[in-house]
This record gives sequence, structure tokens and C-alpha cells, in this order.
Amino acid sequence: MVVWLEAVSCSLTLSAGGKVFVCGQNEYGVLGVPVLGGYSPPSRSLLSTDPGNITAPALVQIDSIIRSISMGLYHALALSVNGSVVGWGDGSAGALGFVPTTVVTPFVIAAFEGLNISVVEAGEYVTLAIC
Repeated sequence: MVVWLEAVSCSLTLSAGGKVFVCGQNEYGVLGVPVLGGYSPPSRSLLSTDPGNITAPALVQIDSIIRSISMGLYHALALSVNGSVVGWGDGSAGALGFVPTTVVTPFVIAAFEGLNISVVEAGEYVTLAIC
């Protein structure tokens, strides 16, 4: 089974083997793939030629097999088979736990460690988890 999620300007895909692939506009590092110059700040133009855009599917480097994915407005989440919640993107509103900044590369969100998470969902500026 392959899962495909689309947001307004980017896509997140989970392969049958538990790998995450992304493409699109990398605002606030939402794609989880470092690009030349870091991440793209938000643009107000729908016709952006930003070099931070990723036009072909790129592998997100996560050190775990992923079983589900979710995408918020400017952050993304992945739930590993061992129950760890991995996040990246804009954390300024607290969506990435206690990391109030933009994180371009995926990291395990410490606030969820040891909680036996079964479902994780990204909202516009929030992260929800079910134990």
C-alpha cells in the first residue's frame, strides 16, 4: 500500500516499504529535505520560482521504518513502527513539541517518547496523538 498526501503546495508519500518521499514547495522546511540555502521562507506568490522547490520525489532521511504520515500547514509528521513520532517543518506555534523554531531535518519528538502512540495527525498548527 502506498499513501499519498497533498497540501496546497507540496506532497508527502509513504512507500510500501516504510520510506517517506516528498516534492513541492519547501516553505518552512515542510518537506524535511535540506535544500541549498536552508529552507524557503513563505512566499506570497503562487508562481514562485524559488530554488527551494523540489520538483521530483526526494527521500526524507528518517532512521526508522514509517507506518503512517500526516501533513499540517507547515509541518509534517511520521509515526514509526516502534511508536516514535518524527516531525519536521515549522515549530513556531508548538506543533513540534517544545521546539519553537523551524527544523529542516526530521527528528524524534521527545514529548511523545514512551507513550505508545498508535495514531498521529498534523493539523494546521497542531499535532495530535492517540495512545
